[in-house]
Amino acid sequence: MKDLYRCLDEYAAPFLQAIAAAWQIPLPKADAHEMALTLAQAMLVSHVLPELLPTLSPAAQQALAEIAAEGGLVPGHRLAARYGSIRRLGPAAIEREQPWLEPANPVEELYYRGLVYRTYGAISDYTGEVFLIPEGLIERVAPLLA
Repeated sequence: MKDLYRCLDEYAAPFLQAIAAAWQIPLPKADAHEMALTLAQAMLVSHVLPELLPTLSPAAQQALAEIAAEGGLVPGHRLAARYGSIRRLGPAAIEREQPWLEPANPVEELYYRGLVYRTYGAISDYTGEVFLIPEGLIERVAPLLA
């Protein structure tokens, strides 16, 4: 499973800034790689997580609990069928539309708060898109959902 830094390192600066705002983490102006590193380190020690989870919609909380119960990794199609999928937007569209302000569904709500990430991988006999709570973060999230 990917760690938090590797997940964040795939994002453009505006998206990283949106996650940082949700977590109340000040980000210095830097290149995206430096921002991802700073953000990952801060998220793993932040006191905000217990305050952030109750602000999620009930459906987003339920989706997050399901992913955590599966060890932090679920097939994308299974989660999307119940809670919605993440729209595919390029960096310019993300910056222009700022989808974190009005997520389309519970999965997007988790995604734009930096709690769930999309990647491709294999789970048992399934290979394809998966949603995950990255290493480092799953250990902090799971006890708060129990």
